[in-house]
Amino acid sequence: YYEGKEFETKLKEKKPGQLSEELKAALNMPPLAPPPWLIAMQRYGPPPSYPNLKIPGLNAPIPEGAQWGFHPGGWGKPPVDEIVQPIERSLWGELEAEEEALQEGLATPSGISSVPSGLETPEYIEL
Repeated sequence: YYEGKEFETKLKEKKPGQLSEELKAALNMPPLAPPPWLIAMQRYGPPPSYPNLKIPGLNAPIPEGAQWGFHPGGWGKPPVDEIVQPIERSLWGELEAEEEALQEGLATPSGISSVPSGLETPEYIEL
């Protein structure tokens, strides 16, 4: 025991990213609304102190029944990949059939060439 121990918070009960009902009531958050700092996290990234923290709307799916958008109660922008395309979180469907067409320039009178036309080794190089 030491002085002030009774005033310390009980950290075993609290986890990063989990909002208590008291905090949700203090922030006046409806049931499916995101935390007010989610838009800033989407813009600047997750907190660096918690690299493995799963945050709904940022790097984890949003709750069932919630919607993406910037309206009141909306979860901001949907996650995107490196080329700014929305990440679809659905399962893969059937594979598309591959086309078996030969590319132009690979066919020769005797069959198929391993080198496309125009890329043959030159006979000499000018320096």
